[in-house]
Formats: sequence, C-alpha cells, structure tokens
Amino acid sequence: MLVPARAAETLVNQCNACRNVTLLRGRSGNANPTQRSFTVHPGIPVAVPFKGTGRSRKISESPCEGTPDAPVNIVNPAAQAAAEPEPVYVKLFRVQDRVMMLNGCYICRKITVARTGPGGGEARMSYDLKGKGSLPLEALGAAGARIAGEGRCEG
Repeated sequence: MLVPARAAETLVNQCNACRNVTLLRGRSGNANPTQRSFTVHPGIPVAVPFKGTGRSRKISESPCEGTPDAPVNIVNPAAQAAAEPEPVYVKLFRVQDRVMMLNGCYICRKITVARTGPGGGEARMSYDLKGKGSLPLEALGAAGARIAGEGRCEG
C-alpha cells in the first residue's frame, strides 16, 4: 500500500510475506517519469525517495524470490531457496459481539476453522475467503474457535 504523507510517501506491506513493488513517479512539466523498484518486507514501512509535487503509481507487485508464488529462476533453478512454511494470512478478530475472519493478503485463501464445543469436542468447517476479504464466523453453539489450517484456494 502506498501511503501519502506531507513531504514524502511510504510503502507499507500488509501481507506476511516479502513483496517486490515497482513505482512510477510522474511530475508536471517533466516528460520522463521515474521508475523505481523496492523490496518491502512484512510490517516494515519503506520511505519512498520521491520528494516534492508529483504523482506516484504502483505499476507492479510480486512476491520476493524464494517466497510462495514467487517467480521461478529459469536460468539457474538450483538457486531457488528451499520452500519455507507458508506464512499466516488469515486472522480471527472480535468485533463487538461477533468474531470475524480477515484475509490480509490479495489472494484467495481456504481456511479450516476448528470450533470447540462446551463439552470439549471439536468440529471443523472449511471456508474460502477472497483476497482482502472478511467473513463473520458464526458460533454454531461453540465455546471457542481457532484456525486449524490455511492454504491457497484451488482453481
């Protein structure tokens, strides 16, 4: 996400994985826009070096090399890093008297929710949650709930 500020702009990664972001900066009166690429790690804001008047646009965004869904190195496939465990994108939040599932990334996620009953038994249900989407989690008589599994949507 590109966050404007008074004197400069800041890039903020809201996903739990590293992202490569390319920005295009145009200024009035200057025919040639400036293009810069940035590596944005999760939770760490990156100050963009563009100062003064002008307009910035995000023209591309992709995962960093070695992260899930990253571009493959076709020149040297052995250089690919070993696959790390997939980061957690979906979280449960309590909003007033409800529990909400929130997908913090741009891709669809398949979530398995485990509900714990008052007697201690566990029941599981799966949900598809679209990118940057939220969904209320109904209690269905359960005393508690947790995310038991998460993965990419199929298709």
